[in-house]
Amino acid sequence: MTRGIRPEARALLSGQVDSTDLIVGIILLVAVPVASLAAAAMLGLTTQEKKTEVRERVVPEPAPDQEEVDMRFRNAQEIYMQNAKPYLDSAQRESDSAIRLHLLKWAAASLRKADSTLVELEGLIRRHSDSEAIFQAYLAQISQLRGDVQKDLAKVKELDILGLTGAR
Repeated sequence: MTRGIRPEARALLSGQVDSTDLIVGIILLVAVPVASLAAAAMLGLTTQEKKTEVRERVVPEPAPDQEEVDMRFRNAQEIYMQNAKPYLDSAQRESDSAIRLHLLKWAAASLRKADSTLVELEGLIRRHSDSEAIFQAYLAQISQLRGDVQKDLAKVKELDILGLTGAR
């Protein structure tokens, strides 16, 4: 059966190792990573100092202006009033449990989106101490709307007996 096999293949089948291939493989195993590190060092990709320089050069987030705060607040308000509230109201009126579950899931997702948008906006305002005084009225509105969102999330949780909507 081994008569038609070339001598090189016969040597491999019998367990013999070609020392030339072994030596070349070991050299490449060491040489390729060393060459990669050398190339990276030449290009300046490995120095920690340059990485920290880049981090320090990052421009801090600018303070929000009236237009941005107003736009983000209106966005959260629209998500709540035009998505979450209608879904929740429809779910309360719905008698079919499958449809009710879907409406509750959509309401919960919209409520979570509105809440996260409000939390993000509040964080943006509070990160800048000078903005906190300017947008005090918005902070009060954000707090009030978040309270309404949390009440409705509790209502979703109450309506969802099996806990399938993921409402917190």
